Amino acid sequence: MGALVEEEQPFLPLSRGGGGASGPRAARERGRSQTSDPCLECCGMIVGIALFGVLFGALGWLAIMEKYYVPAMPQYSVEIASVSGLDPATDLHAGAALDPVFNLTVGIASKGEYRGVCIEPRTAVKVSYSYLGLPLAGGRVPEMCAGPKEPAEKRTVVARGVGVSVPGYMLDSLAEDMRSGEAVFEVKLIKGDGDRYSRTVATCWARVGGGLDDRCI
Repeated sequence: MGALVEEEQPFLPLSRGGGGASGPRAARERGRSQTSDPCLECCGMIVGIALFGVLFGALGWLAIMEKYYVPAMPQYSVEIASVSGLDPATDLHAGAALDPVFNLTVGIASKGEYRGVCIEPRTAVKVSYSYLGLPLAGGRVPEMCAGPKEPAEKRTVVARGVGVSVPGYMLDSLAEDMRSGEAVFEVKLIKGDGDRYSRTVATCWARVGGGLDDRCI
C-alpha cells in the first residue's frame, strides 16, 4: 500500500475586523446601521408639535387673563385752562377771602388693549396750591368712559372755592407765582362722598395754561 499524501488546502486571506462578512450584503447592513431610526424621527416631530401647542396655549391663556381678569389700567390727565379770583393786583392782598374758580379739562384713557376704563359717578376734584397743599377749590367730575385703544375722553370741569383764607406767608408766595406764571397746583381726583370709604384715584400737577406734563399718578 502506498503512503497517504495529505491534500494541500488553499490559503484564504482573513478579512479585517476578525473575519466579518464582506461584500454587497455587508455593505447593505452597514448602510442600515448608519441611517437614523424612523421611530426616533417620528418621536422628535411629536415632541416639537407638543411644545408648540403648549406655547400657543400659554399665549392664548395670557390673552384671556388680560382681557377678562387683569384690572383695568386708567391713565388720567388734568389741564388748567384758566383761573379767576387769583389776580395778584385785585384779589391777593392781606386779609382777603378768596373765591377762586378753576376751569379744568379732565381726561381718562385706557392703557390696556382689551378693557375700557371709566371715571365713575360721585368722583370729586380738589385743587390745592403748590406742594404745601393749601385747599383752594373743589367740584364734581362728570361720568366718562374710554374704550381700549381709543383716544382719551375729556370733559370740562369747574372747581370753585368760596371765602378761602390764605395765611400771609403763603399769600405772598401765591401772588408772586401767579404774577410770574409759575404757580403750580395740585389736582386730586377723589372717588366717594368724602366719607371714610373715599379714596384718591389720581394726583396731578398743573400750571394755568399748561407747561407741565398733564398726566397723573
